[in-house]
Amino acid sequence: MAAEIAALSDAERAAIVARLGRCVTVEGHALSVRNACLVWMQRPDASVVAGFRQWLAAGRSVRKGEHGIGIWAPTGGRDGDEGDEGPRFVFVTVFDVAQTEAVAS
Repeated sequence: MAAEIAALSDAERAAIVARLGRCVTVEGHALSVRNACLVWMQRPDASVVAGFRQWLAAGRSVRKGEHGIGIWAPTGGRDGDEGDEGPRFVFVTVFDVAQTEAVAS
């Protein structure tokens, strides 16, 4: 999927994001265009996404059996590396709010 998105032009990615609407994280941060495209390709109805632990911190839990959405997340560069060229990215799993339920108090 990431290769398909990388092959799209900037205009094609922008059109997908425009159709998607504003997809944000549970903290309110907008997703990057590439991540918004990844979310759209895997779950077109997604609106608010977060990782498993982020949902727990927000008072919600992911329902058993739900399948996650893969996106790229930045990680810090390695400390002490000379010529470090900025952040690295790892593939992480997030879930849409529709895949969660409120945690019983």
